[in-house]
Amino acid sequence: MSQSVTIIEKPSFTALVIPHTTSTMKMGKIMGPSYKKIYKKLTEQSMKPPEGTPPFTIYKNLDWASLSKKGPLSMIKMMFLKKWDIEVGIMCSESTTGEDNIMKKTVDGGNFIRAIHEGPYMKVSETYKKIMDYARSNNNSVKNYSIEFYLNDPRKVPESELKTEILVPIS
Repeated sequence: MSQSVTIIEKPSFTALVIPHTTSTMKMGKIMGPSYKKIYKKLTEQSMKPPEGTPPFTIYKNLDWASLSKKGPLSMIKMMFLKKWDIEVGIMCSESTTGEDNIMKKTVDGGNFIRAIHEGPYMKVSETYKKIMDYARSNNNSVKNYSIEFYLNDPRKVPESELKTEILVPIS
């Protein structure tokens, strides 16, 4: 389930990220440890993320046409065979430094189609479909990545109450 789909403008921000290439099934196993590693790096530098900024994942090199295909075979391929290029990250100050596989980067700002997905992560494709429908009906050209901000902690709230802010950049 999602709330309304809108266009927002978001400024660029600095973040520490860890890049991964992974399958859908392994994402949950790499995200938590990656966030912990980044938080540890921030703590070592006596830094904290800006107040109220949740962890995020950037999904890169997306082929929206193939992702929008429905049907059991395409869903099975996506679940078990697709490799996702992602960057797991946390916002930080510009003075923060990365190290090893933790990279400091600037995430581009701009105009984004935005929706809040409420519920299990496994149903997030329903919200992406609403975003893509919105883009088509408003003649928006989408770029080949998205950003998901995880607004609450899956260890602390029931799956049905998870909230994920989804941003898809437009040109």
